[in-house]
Amino acid sequence: MKQTKAIHLSLKRLLRARGHTYAGAAAVLGLSEASVKRLFSRAELSLERLEQLCDWLGVDIADVVAMSSEAEARVTELAPEQERELLANPALLLTAFLTLNRWSEADILATFNFTKPELTRLLIRLERLGLIELLPFDRIKLRVARNFTWRRDGPIQRYFATQVLPEFLDTRFDQPGDQLHLSAACCRDHRHCACTRRWKD
Repeated sequence: MKQTKAIHLSLKRLLRARGHTYAGAAAVLGLSEASVKRLFSRAELSLERLEQLCDWLGVDIADVVAMSSEAEARVTELAPEQERELLANPALLLTAFLTLNRWSEADILATFNFTKPELTRLLIRLERLGLIELLPFDRIKLRVARNFTWRRDGPIQRYFATQVLPEFLDTRFDQPGDQLHLSAACCRDHRHCACTRRWKD
């Protein structure tokens, strides 16, 4: 019963995140708004009705189930298999970097060639990974700790070291708006330690 309630709560949160109401859900299910409220409060949605609502929202039931079991603690790093999941899907990896840099859903849709349902599915996968939380009115809340980092010598760090960094440094930086500046500096050991501590914090 505890899992059933958690699934209903996750679906309710997803409804709000997409800006939908009980009235809209009632129209989809062919029920009164009061009946839908009662089904949610008692966690009594049938599998068929759950599937109807998921189809309406453009998500899979498996996504809602996964959301219901996500951890509450803020994430400091992902597991290797989670980083590999991001790397296996360029669109998912891009969405992860954008949201971690506080891009809004509207900004992403205006800049990149995603449809609203496509982006919704990507954001739900990021929520399953524990990186974000979907809020009402298409808002995105980061669920990572301030010291979140990619795993040292993990899949993403290796990807950047072997592919992204060489490609970046091989760029000529001769296009309008391009600039590359290099500067050198040194500091004493105690300053180095202080900088390292601040970076990790």
